[in-house]
Amino acid sequence: MIEKLVKNVLDTLAGLGDSEKVALFHVLENQCAGELAGGFNTGNFIGTGKIFDFQDSPLQEVLNSKQPMTFHGQLIDDVPFPSYQETHSSFECLCLPLLGEETDVIGIAVIAQPMGITQPDYRLRTLNMLRTLIAAAMENARLFQLATTDSLTGLYVRRYFDIRLHEESVRLRRHGGTLALLLMDIDFFKQVNDTYGHPIGDDVLKDLAQLLLECTRQDFDLPCRFGGEEFIILLPQTNLEGALVLAERIRKRCEQHPFAASQLAQALRVTVSIGISTMEQATWMPTEHLIQQADEMLYAAKQAGRNQIFYPQSVSPSVS
Repeated sequence: MIEKLVKNVLDTLAGLGDSEKVALFHVLENQCAGELAGGFNTGNFIGTGKIFDFQDSPLQEVLNSKQPMTFHGQLIDDVPFPSYQETHSSFECLCLPLLGEETDVIGIAVIAQPMGITQPDYRLRTLNMLRTLIAAAMENARLFQLATTDSLTGLYVRRYFDIRLHEESVRLRRHGGTLALLLMDIDFFKQVNDTYGHPIGDDVLKDLAQLLLECTRQDFDLPCRFGGEEFIILLPQTNLEGALVLAERIRKRCEQHPFAASQLAQALRVTVSIGISTMEQATWMPTEHLIQQADEMLYAAKQAGRNQIFYPQSVSPSVS
């Protein structure tokens, strides 16, 4: 959701600024650096997460002045970034501070524009008004993320999962289709914590969360931390066959992945057990029953020896 918002903001900035290179930075609390929320470079989206140092750069001056400013431009990791020095690039950077409710700078938009070409007054006025809206959108997105995202793993929390599951259930009951859940649990996770300590256990949880993000469909599937060492994935428009394919992919990836490799001399080998539940319009059931079915299948997988996938035996899948 937040990535979609950032892409829409970048697209709007690129259009209004008549630019092919734009960047959006979220200012960190120390006011000395910013995290790249996203960028566009000739149509290519630049991913989030990289930290840029603002100290001794023009962006520190923008932070202090809280005013739009223009500087020489350069590309750093394909992102337009202002410079005090003349560069060999053919553009300069218009830097727009994004002010929060208490007039603190919460973000900075950087728009590349051709050297020596000043934006028309009407366009500057529009961009100036737009930066207030962008700042409000970024702040709302930040609050939404805090309320719906698990701080350790970065996955959505149970509360948000329940909301989305209800929405998908209502849609399925009205319009048809299919829906699947994968409920998984890390095998012998207590032994990991008891043997190596909770910090290593946290690293295992974070590693697994990253694997789930890599295995699932972005902006479609919904991997969540269900609680403790349990994770659940909501799979809209997915039947049993599709759920089994994904579950086996996750099971194998976990079995082969070196968990906590950066913290231990010898990486951990961790497995997961997975329970599957599915429904379609003809077999609709309340969401709590769908979760209970997945939980029963997970329990069966544990009882059968772990590192396994179980699904309701009344349904015969067409894949092995």
